[in-house]
This record gives sequence, C-alpha cells and structure tokens, in this order.
Amino acid sequence: MPKPVLYISNNKAQLFTITKNKIEIQSFKNTEKGETDLIRCLNLKKPILLLLNTSQEEYQSITMPHISAKDHRNLIKHNIKKLFDNNTYTHSVIQGREHKGRRDDKVLLIALNNPEILQPWLNLLTTYKVPLIGIYSLPLLSELLLKSLPKQSSTLLITHNNDNLRQSFFTNQKLQLSRLIPFDTNIEKSKFILQQLTNIQHYLVNIIQHNDKLSIIILTDNSLINTLHQEINTNTSQNIYILDINDLAKKIGLYNNNIQLQHLIAYQLAHHRNIINHYAKAIEMRYFFYRRFSIRSYFASAILILLTIITSLIYLQHTKTQKQNINQIAEQTLNRRNELIQLAKITPKLPYDIEIIHQTVDTGWNLKQQNKLPRQAWEKLSYVLNRHPKILLENLEWINNPTTELIRLNGKIARFKGNYQRALKYFNKFINRLKKQHWQVNIITYPYPNKILQGQIGIKTDKIRQASFVIEIIDDFKP
Repeated sequence: MPKPVLYISNNKAQLFTITKNKIEIQSFKNTEKGETDLIRCLNLKKPILLLLNTSQEEYQSITMPHISAKDHRNLIKHNIKKLFDNNTYTHSVIQGREHKGRRDDKVLLIALNNPEILQPWLNLLTTYKVPLIGIYSLPLLSELLLKSLPKQSSTLLITHNNDNLRQSFFTNQKLQLSRLIPFDTNIEKSKFILQQLTNIQHYLVNIIQHNDKLSIIILTDNSLINTLHQEINTNTSQNIYILDINDLAKKIGLYNNNIQLQHLIAYQLAHHRNIINHYAKAIEMRYFFYRRFSIRSYFASAILILLTIITSLIYLQHTKTQKQNINQIAEQTLNRRNELIQLAKITPKLPYDIEIIHQTVDTGWNLKQQNKLPRQAWEKLSYVLNRHPKILLENLEWINNPTTELIRLNGKIARFKGNYQRALKYFNKFINRLKKQHWQVNIITYPYPNKILQGQIGIKTDKIRQASFVIEIIDDFKP
C-alpha cells in the first residue's frame, strides 16, 4: 500500500493518504493545534514521505570534470559550500554529460535557503519518532510528469494551485530552475499567468540555445482553459499547449476532483520505490532505518526458524525411514534365525552359522546363474587322486570370476623316504594324468621338501618324507 505523504508549503501542511487511485486530503495550520491534529491523524509506526513546495529553493547549474566518484563528491561539497554558504539542506543531481569538448558532467545544485518553513513539522515527526523516509523537492519531482507531456529539447511547465503559480524550466527533461509566485489578487488569474509567462520568456532567451525549440505547457483546470485559449490564440508561432490537469491525472491513474500539481507529484512519489532522498539528513531518518532494520531482522529470524523447522522435519522423516528399515531388517533376521533353529532341530548335524550359510548360498546362486558348476571337475579330479595315493591334498580352491576360472590345489607328496627323484617322477605322472583329462595344468610350485638339504649338515635323507607343491587346473568347467 502506498505510504502517506506530508505536503508542506509556505503556510500550511497537508496529509495525503493515498490509495490505489485516490488521495484523501487533510489540512493543518502551522499552529500548536494544527500540530496536535496532525499527530492524531498519523499512524506513528508507519513510514512517511515529506514533500516540500516553497519559494525558498535556489538552483545552480554547473559543469564539473568527469573524475572518480570520491573526488567528484569532494568537488560537489566544495561547490555547495561556495555557492550556498553551508546551507543545512542541499542536494545535487548529475544530469548527464556535455556533448563537446572535455564532456564534463552537468550537475544541478539545489539548496533550501530558509529551513524555517520545514523545521516545525520536522521537529514534530522527530519528537514522536515517526519513521521519515526522506524530504523531497516538488519542482525536482516534476520531471516525472514530463513522460506524459509533449516533448521538446526545452520545456517550460506552468502549473498553479489556489494560491501560487509555479514555473519550471527543463532542458532534455532535466530541471534547470523553478519559480513559485503568489497570485496577485488584484489581477485575473489568466492575465497574471500570461504576464508571468512573458516575464520568464524574456529571462529564458539568454539560457535557451539558438537551435533549441521551447515547448510551453500550461496545466490548468476547466475554469481557465477556454480563457487562456482565447487570449493566447493570436500568437501561433510558439509551441504552447494548454492542457487540463485533470486529464493528466487520469492518464497516470489518479481520479480525484480539483486536482492540483502537489496531488500529481505526491501520487507519483508514493508509487515510485526508486526515488532517492533529496534533503533529509541521516539523523532525521534514523527511525526509518531502525524500523527497516528491525523488519529485516524479523524476516531473517523468521526465515531462519522456518529453515530450522524444515531441516528438522527432513531429519525426522529420514530418521523415521531409517528406523523402519532397521526394524524391517531386524524382523527379517529374527525370522531367518527362527527358520535356522527349526532346520537345526530337523538335521542336528547341519552347521547353521548364518555367515557360512549366507556365503554358501551366494556362491551357489552365482554359479547357477552363470551355468557353471564344479561337480564334473571334482569328479574327474577325484578319479585322478584315487590313482595317486601318495598325493595328499591339503587345500582346494575354486576360483570363478569374469577373467579366471580354475581349481588351485595345495598338496604334498608323502612317504618317499628321502628319494626326492622318485618323488618328482611320481609328481610328473600325476601332472600327466591331469592333462589327459583335457585340462591345462600350470605348476606354481614344484614339490619341495619340508627340510632344506643344502647347508644342513647331519640331516639324514630318510628323515625327509614330504614335499609340498601348488598347481592350477584351467578348464571351461561346463556341465
């Protein structure tokens, strides 16, 4: 919802409460009662915008070298001090660069010569800690209206309210100067407007460049439109536009009756979020900063709490899922254990260690899936071993993986009573018998006596009775 605007002119203040397309207006005099009434109407916790319309503003257009930001700020401070004698409320606007020469920066400097018009209301807001967003110059914000008006390189915008006439001059839609003139009650408004138009035209002759065209736009109401058309009709050489201010208000979305310039500017100000503060000092805006900081801290805390809750819920859900899985595994384990106990009762000699059975089942399942069973190979191996009783089998390994399928035998030749040559001859017969089974036989370790002969003095050969060997048998082992 748009924020309220406190409009301050030379002799009074008005509170604009802005909705989507309407403005509610409340007026307050610069008296103790007026200040009390204003505080009663304000929501003290809601930020407020302060719009200033006064004849006490001074404008100076200068050019400055295009230098670094820090040096630029220091140079602006120097020029403000030199031109405005350290006025409390000043503002600067960079309005682009020159097209020729060094392409210096164009800068508009503004100062409020008499802050007394502002101070009572500002003190009131500070006393009641009303969050102040900023203090804004009405003539400077008049640039917002030019987007909806006829465009020329130079524009003179003439507007009025019940008490004053405002003349603002723009170059390339950038404010150069503005005048606020009270109406002379002894002269008709239309004649006074034309009289002041003539005066400012004489002044602008020295400012407007020779090739530039001046567009004069008069924003007024129905009561003066016809009269101004009749009185200006004789001069057609100038680009003069006499427009109904109420039509412009509807064009930008405002539907009040008796629209005046301050209403249009306040409506634009309340609906634009990116307009920087003009005059307010940091100390005057501190309650707005405190409020914004507290709101951001609140939202940050709320987001942090929300993230904590979400994270906790995720962990709780994960923990719940893990617990369900653990309970399921525990139940399955218990069921398998009970089945093994029942199986052990039926066949008491069966080893029912769960790991041994698990490994056995896995091995059998894998072999069955590959259609590779060792039964035929073991039968052939048993046939050979039966014919070589002196070959003692100590260990047999069945190796079955994607790259290798073999039987590895760890054995020994026994009872050869020290005749190692006889043992080797017997071993070779054993190897030949295996090869006759259409197997490939690799000898990893030849039969080696269990006593080292070399370097052993006094050891009798008849005491060497065994020799160990390792061989590998390779075949496709298909059933």
